[in-house]
This record gives sequence, structure tokens and C-alpha cells, in this order.
Amino acid sequence: MSNLTCSSSNCVHNSCGECHAGAITINGYGANSSSQTTCSSFLDRENAAFVNAVDSSNAVDPNDIKCNATNCCHNCNMSCNADNVTIDAANARCDTFEP
Repeated sequence: MSNLTCSSSNCVHNSCGECHAGAITINGYGANSSSQTTCSSFLDRENAAFVNAVDSSNAVDPNDIKCNATNCCHNCNMSCNADNVTIDAANARCDTFEP
């Protein structure tokens, strides 16, 4: 089971380091490094029209982290089985990615 920490404070789903997107998917099919991954749920707070409409009552459940980064050692049948998952502040990439 994973613990998700999001450092992308400019994402509309981020509330004090917790993600409230409902579920996230890490993109990066064929990625060989974390720089080739992205959080598909990332929405830049400055460019989002619905910031006030985001439900911040429930953080993403660890079972709701899907992973398309098939080369990551934590990917198990398109789900993440890392103990802790960290999303990068600057690029909304998965810093937990390991080949």
C-alpha cells in the first residue's frame, strides 16, 4: 500500500501535500527515468477555471494510484506497489520511479 505525497503545490488537487484528485494515473509508458513520467491528474492552479470546484474532502486512496510506467519496478499490473509515492514539485513527475 502506498502513501502519496504531492509536492506540486501549484496543482489544484494539492492541499497541504495531499492529493484530492480522487484518483491519479502516472503516465510514462516506456519511461526509463522519473523525468519521463507525469501525473496525469496535474492541473496548474493558475490556468484552471474550476479551482473552487475541487473536492478537497478526501485524499487519494493508495489503491487509486494507477501506473502506466511499465518499466518501473513498483508497477504491478498497472498499479503502484511502492511504500511511498512522491510527486515532484516542479514538473509533476513521479520521483518514486525506479527502473
